[in-house]
Order: sequence, then C-alpha cells, then structure tokens
Amino acid sequence: MKKTLSVLAVVFALGFAPNSYADYAGDAQSFRSGMLQDLKQLEVDRISISNENIQIDAIKGTYETAVRVHNEKNAILTPDINAYNAEAAQHRAQVNDHNARPCIRYRPGDCSAYQAEAEQQNAWKDRLMSRKAELESRSNNLEWSRQQLDNQKSKITEMVNAYNKKREEWITRKENVIAKLAEYKQITDNCIKIIKDGRSDEAIRLGCGVLFDGSDPNLPTLESLGVKPGEKGWPGMKMTPNK
Repeated sequence: MKKTLSVLAVVFALGFAPNSYADYAGDAQSFRSGMLQDLKQLEVDRISISNENIQIDAIKGTYETAVRVHNEKNAILTPDINAYNAEAAQHRAQVNDHNARPCIRYRPGDCSAYQAEAEQQNAWKDRLMSRKAELESRSNNLEWSRQQLDNQKSKITEMVNAYNKKREEWITRKENVIAKLAEYKQITDNCIKIIKDGRSDEAIRLGCGVLFDGSDPNLPTLESLGVKPGEKGWPGMKMTPNK
C-alpha cells in the first residue's frame, strides 16, 4: 500500500496563482501568498498522509503476525483432535469388549483381573476427559481469536479505505494546483513574449493586465478594430464626448 507522495513546487518570477489568475487580480502579493499557502498545505497534508500510511502498515504487520500465529495453532489443534478421537474410539471399543464378558465370581479373587482391567479403563477414561477439556479450551480460544482477527480485519479495511480517499483527494488538489500554475505560467509567458516582441502599449495592457487587474486577454485590440495610434479612443488620448 505504500505510495510515494510529492509536491510540485514551481516558482515563477512574476508570482503565483492560488485559485485562478483572476481571483487575485490587481494584487500580485495575493498571487504569491495564496499559492504558497496552497503548496505549504499540500506538504503538511502529504506528511500527515504518509505518517498515516506508516501507521496502517504497522497495524497490518501486527495483524498478519497474529493471523500467522492463529493459523499455526489451528494447524496443530486439528491433528491433536484427530488423535484424541482415535484414542477415544479405541477406549470405547475396549470398554464394550470388557462389558460384553462380565466376570462371575464363585470364590474370592476370581474377578481380580477383570476388576483391574476395569480400573485401567476408568483411569484411561479420566485421562481422555482431561485431554478433551484441554482440546475444547484450545478450540474456544482459537474461535475467540478468529473473531478478534475478523473484527480487526474490518477495522483495517475501513482505515485503508479512509486513507485511500484522503490520498485521492490530495492527488486531486495537487493536480488542481499544478493546473493553476500551468495556466498562470502560460499567461506570464505570453506577457513576456508580447514585451520582447515590442508590441504596442495596448497589446501589453491587454496581454499583461490580466495578471494584475483581471483584464480579458481575448478582447480585440483597437488596432485590430482599425483605430490608429493617436486617434480617438487610443489609450492616453483625451476622449471627446459625443454630441
């Protein structure tokens, strides 16, 4: 279940975008602090999830050891029960044989051997009863152990499912942050290209203004609308109200 989690920390010279580049338009500091906060929280959560993974692995290790011990004891119990049953059957056969040939006493000592045989069979029965009690105790303990292991397995399954949910949510958040960074990087790259290409002030305003005041970079420029520099409507020119 061990998974490697990592945070992609990408720094751009012009700042960060915490949610969407327009969310903090006009406040460059919010771009940086917002995204840094997201990255820091991702790292905090990554450490927490990793620690939880280590704890679950430790619990699973303890559980697997307990299962192995349980199975070993159960494997020993089965042949012991089979041996007891075979010996008990042998005892019953001898008792039946003994009872099928009763001794008739005519004088003292006539049934001494028969009585000694009965005493031996009774002592054997006592040993078998003691053995049966010991086997039943072991069987009951193993049944209790099995129930505990089943309960622990259910809890571990719940823990693993909760861990996987947290991890998937973390991955989704990380991917969202990466997507926001990529979106903002594209905007900054476009802005840098516009400046390097020596484009007009308005092109720079539209292409780069989105980083600061949320301007729509897809708006048509005045140039594309046929307005020449210095003409009415050009940035910096005094507007004359329509009469």
